Amino acid sequence: MKRGLVLDKDGHSVIVLTPDGRFQKVKGGWADAELGSEIVFEDSWHLRSVLYGRVVPVLMLVLLLTVMSGLMELWPHQVHTYYSVGPEPKVEFGVNRLNRVVEIVPVDADDVTFGTEYYGQPIEKVLRQLLAVSPTGKSAPTPAYYVVTAPVDRSQEASIETVSLKSMTNTHPLQQQLPSALVLSVPASVRDEAARLGVYPGDYAIYWLYMQSGGTMEQLAQFVQ
Repeated sequence: MKRGLVLDKDGHSVIVLTPDGRFQKVKGGWADAELGSEIVFEDSWHLRSVLYGRVVPVLMLVLLLTVMSGLMELWPHQVHTYYSVGPEPKVEFGVNRLNRVVEIVPVDADDVTFGTEYYGQPIEKVLRQLLAVSPTGKSAPTPAYYVVTAPVDRSQEASIETVSLKSMTNTHPLQQQLPSALVLSVPASVRDEAARLGVYPGDYAIYWLYMQSGGTMEQLAQFVQ
């Protein structure tokens, strides 16, 4: 309970001055109180402030947890795109929506430790480290490696990189970052077909792209076996 000196009233409520120097509107049966009189009332403002002070932090915490849980859905082993590297080493990297490596699939199944240091790293950084030099240790006029990306979403059955083969150009965003590699993309169905045939997805994708180009793209020809 709290005390206050009545300073004003409007027939429905009164304005009081509390001992702590605060002006406060009071309802609940005090509308007829005399001006200048002292009343004792329940401090509803204090209850509201206590409630506000407790609810807001809880709501903020719930919002923060919701946002974090939404981001965490993108981070676990939920592959968004596969990156197939070749001709040697032959290894696939599963990458999530944040472009972080969450899965590594080497062709040599016995080498279970291959690339473990790459987990959680940005795929651009991993590829730059892995393809930093050509297999011969010398610069070559043509790319020494290939990198083929394939989305997991099977509805993405076309890409700008695949279409660009018709004009003999390459527009993959990673190409400038990987001068030692030829970077292209294929639809998800190409990787599915490679799995059905039991062959390495990267090699099959290169063959598929070579056939799509009509066998005229020399940069692909060197990788076709």
